[in-house]
Amino acid sequence: DFDDLERGESAETCFNYTISDGSEEASAEVCVTVYGDDDPPVAVNDRDSTDQDTPVSGNMLSNDFDPDDDLLIVTKVEGNAVGPDGVSTLLSSGAVVTVYPNGTFVYD
Repeated sequence: DFDDLERGESAETCFNYTISDGSEEASAEVCVTVYGDDDPPVAVNDRDSTDQDTPVSGNMLSNDFDPDDDLLIVTKVEGNAVGPDGVSTLLSSGAVVTVYPNGTFVYD
């Protein structure tokens, strides 16, 4: 598994094989160089709860990860771009969620 390779990194893996003509055998080796790629981050669904009229806050990135250990940032909420100062979005429920690039949010 080479998922930990980042773009520009490489690793080599080799295996041996044997051939035969029925009476004699010969062996050789095959080596494959695998070049890393930028693997996509993995976003995991989050769940929270609160009482009516009580805001709740948290960090939506706490259970997400990047196989290459790249820094994760939130870039969109309901299709709205998240700028450096965050974005507030009115949800269909009437609640407003404010989300910041570092994943912190306030649901009110």
